[in-house]
Order: sequence, then structure tokens, then C-alpha cells
Amino acid sequence: MDISISTIVTTSITGSLLLLFVCIVMGSGKVISKVGPGFVALIWLMASVRMLFPIEWGYTYSFYFERVFTGIQEFFTCEIFKGEQSIAVWQICLAVWILGAVFLGFCKIKDYKRSLRLFRVLPEIPRNSLAAIWEEDFLKQYPEIQELKFVKFNHTVSPFLAGLRQPVIVMPDRKFTDQELRCIVGHEVLHYRSHDIFWKIFTEVLCTIFWWNPVFRFMKKRLFHMIEIKNDRKLTEKMTSKEKSDYLDCLLEIVKDSCGNSFTGTVGFSKTDKKIFRQRVELIVSPGKISKGCQVVTGIVVAVLLFLSTAVVFEPTYPNYEIPNMGLGLNEETGFLVENGDVYDIYLLGVHIGTTYEGEDMHPYRTLNKYETLEEAMEKEKQKYENYKEYESKLHIGSN
Repeated sequence: MDISISTIVTTSITGSLLLLFVCIVMGSGKVISKVGPGFVALIWLMASVRMLFPIEWGYTYSFYFERVFTGIQEFFTCEIFKGEQSIAVWQICLAVWILGAVFLGFCKIKDYKRSLRLFRVLPEIPRNSLAAIWEEDFLKQYPEIQELKFVKFNHTVSPFLAGLRQPVIVMPDRKFTDQELRCIVGHEVLHYRSHDIFWKIFTEVLCTIFWWNPVFRFMKKRLFHMIEIKNDRKLTEKMTSKEKSDYLDCLLEIVKDSCGNSFTGTVGFSKTDKKIFRQRVELIVSPGKISKGCQVVTGIVVAVLLFLSTAVVFEPTYPNYEIPNMGLGLNEETGFLVENGDVYDIYLLGVHIGTTYEGEDMHPYRTLNKYETLEEAMEKEKQKYENYKEYESKLHIGSN
């Protein structure tokens, strides 16, 4: 398993296209109703995790491109500062990538901890104000949620769940009817029981690592939307038409009266995006029936696409070197390299034709086999050549 500039570039291209494809195709209402929002979210996360492994596997096939990828390779390996410690473009890009991820990660962790400190000192909502619906609807059904704490936030935010270890449900400072409380608390309880905060934080980590890739920001928004749809479906699947109507009224009231929620690592009851809200309403009214067959077919298709994205790597290629009057091209079938101190000696059918250095000068010869000694090379390589004897007189070790 090798990692190189070619594998990183290839993974960035194929992985981004795959993630964009599944986000667009599987984000439609028809697909969601057939395979389920939870399944869609899982597929998106699988496609995004693919980007963490820019590796050339044992079964990977190389596609060679002389113009585009040769130019990309030469750009990234171009040495800006030369000397005893030369610095190439790829090293600068890698440093910017790592420093950017560390900086953003530090900012998000700082914001997350500051938010949790704020939520933990907010005034707690007495349980007796929720007793009517809390005891009747939730505690008997989900006894593990007793640890949940309700706090009041004096801002026009939508209700949301925060905290992994000591979860709190943050409620805006306004009056809710018992039916509205059933909808809101039921929604947040499902977030808690589904560990949605963990998945949101995991997505934030992926987006922090790939901060330079706009596809991840696109996926993040749609994934968070899919988590809300999943909760809507779970909560309303056994509701009557009247109860669904009350749930939609509650959603609409929250959307009108709140400014949303931008706190890191939290999951909320509603968002203010009109397009997203419209799709949520449509899937609550007509959720459709999840088909196991559709899930299996979709899973197989995505698995094949994931495999194909790991089965190819785009490589640069260079014009073959030829020995004058011999018409022999230099490639992995005719040539090899032998270590010679800080350089490599280049051989074509055993004939020494030049010398190359590690780094940029090595590009035309990167596919050639490397050996420590000429004797080792000749012993292993001569088995490849059908016409080896024709050139044996020209070998440097022919007289030894």
C-alpha cells in the first residue's frame, strides 16, 4: 500500500465526485422515502470516510496521462528553495493543510467548550412544569433519559440538544402548549437516543480535516438536514393525521419565531432554510414506505462505486528515452535503476545510459525497478529480455 502525490490527487478527485454524486442523487425526496433518511446519512458518511485513505492498493490500476497529470506532478514536486534542505511545493501545501486543520480544530473545540459552559449555567426548567407530558409520554417509554436536563435560554433560538457526556436540552424563553412540548421534547429525546450529537461531531471532524474541499461543506449541510428528517420520520410514523398537523404547526411556529442555532456540536428541532423546511414538510405528510430491496440495491451500487474509486490511480507519464540508432524505449520492461551513493544509475537493457537524482529529476524513471547493486539487477532483470544475448557484449559487467 503506497501513498504518493498521484494517489492523493486521484483520491481527492474521485472521492469528491463520488461524495457529490451521492449527496445530490440520494438527497431527493423520492430516494429518501424509498431507502430512509438514516440509510442515506450512513451512505454519505461512508463516501466521505473514503477520502481518509489516499492509498494505492494491491489491486489498483494506473492510468497514465502525459499532459494534465504530468503537469500536476511537476508543479507539486517543483523545488522552491534549493540547497542542502530543499523545499518542494507539495511540502508547503501539506504544511498549510495540516496547520489549517489544526487551527480550525482548535477554534471549534474552543467554541464547543465555551458553549457547554454557557449551557450548564443557564437556569434549569423545573421538571414539574413538564410533568404532564414527561412522565406520561417519555419516562415510562425511555427510562434512560432521566439524566436529561432542561435549561432556559433567553434568546430566540430553536430548541436543541447539547453535550455528549452531560446532555442538556436548551429551550427558548417562551411559553409552549402541552402539545408543542410533546413535539419538541419528543424530537430532542430521539436525538439523544440516536447519538446524533456524536455523528454531528464526527462530521465536523471530517470537515475540519478537509477544510479546503467545498464538497464537504455541501455534504455537512445536507447531512445535518438528513438527521432532522430521520427524527421527523421516527417521531411521526405512528401519528394520526391530526397529530401530524399539530407537529407541522409546531415546526412552523418555531421557524417563524427563532433565528436557528449555530452552536458547534448541537442538534436542533428546526432550521430556517425554506427549501429544507419544504422537504421536511413533504416527507412528514407523505413519508413513503422504506423498501429493503431498494436499500440492498443502493448499497451494492454505492459499494461498487467505492471500490472503483480505490481501484484506479492517475499517474503522470513522460516520453520514453531512446538510445540513438537502437530504437529502444526506456520503461519498466526494458530498464532499471541502481543505487550509486546519492544518485541512481540508469540502465537500458543493461547498458548504462545516464544518472538521475531523487526528487524532480526522478519523474521519468519512477516506474523502473531499483536495486542496490548492478549484479543484483542483472541477475533479476535479464530474465525479462528475450534478446538479452544480443546486447550482452555491451554490458558493463560482461567481462567480469
